[in-house]
Amino acid sequence: MNIGENILNLRKNNGMSQETLAEKLKVSRQTISNWELNETTPDIKQSKELSKIFNVTLDELVNNDIDKIMYKRLSNVEKLSKILIRTFFISLIIFIIYFIINICDKLSPWFHELSISKKVKKFESFTCVLEGNIYNFGLSVDQNNKVIGAYGFDRFIRPTIIYDENGEYKDSETIKNNTYKFFENLNGKCSEIIE
Repeated sequence: MNIGENILNLRKNNGMSQETLAEKLKVSRQTISNWELNETTPDIKQSKELSKIFNVTLDELVNNDIDKIMYKRLSNVEKLSKILIRTFFISLIIFIIYFIINICDKLSPWFHELSISKKVKKFESFTCVLEGNIYNFGLSVDQNNKVIGAYGFDRFIRPTIIYDENGEYKDSETIKNNTYKFFENLNGKCSEIIE
């Protein structure tokens, strides 16, 4: 419904003629007729006077459906809040996953040692002496006599002594022989520790 139809309905509902309304607004009857036919529209001052005469708001006079506007705004706020809540929960899930990954990463060496200790059949250890310094080395060997852990090598011995070309541990005898030769070349000495 447009403003002209609103003026016509409000005038009739209030039992006024075009002449009576024209007198109250100090305009001609033809002006009222033009408004009702939507040929012209009242200016803001005339609209304010009309709203007072008919006891309606300007929004009601011009058929500005404020309820629909408010509903649309509330609907947009609801949509935005749903997006924010989803974003919050997704961020929370990502944070929890990140936290779990970090904890697992920090605990993985401990779990690795625990899993190795279950597989270890024996632990071979030997000591080497060079220039009065003592170096202790150890090898964890599984039930298939395969080396699954080497200790003490990382800070002194070259990786080629304990690893093959595929990055796997060499067998325990080869690792021991390589270590002994390494120390002998530097005028050191190694001996196996018997437990």
